[in-house]
Amino acid sequence: GFLVPTGGTTTRQGGRPAQLFRAGGATLLNPPMLRPEV
Repeated sequence: GFLVPTGGTTTRQGGRPAQLFRAGGATLLNPPMLRPEV
């Protein structure tokens, strides 16, 4: 629920088009995304 696909894609020349998303209703990301240890 953090990101919701819109069903659309970008239109550009060459390569695979990117999917488009919009903000969902979630206010917390659980489990949280953590940076990898270096």
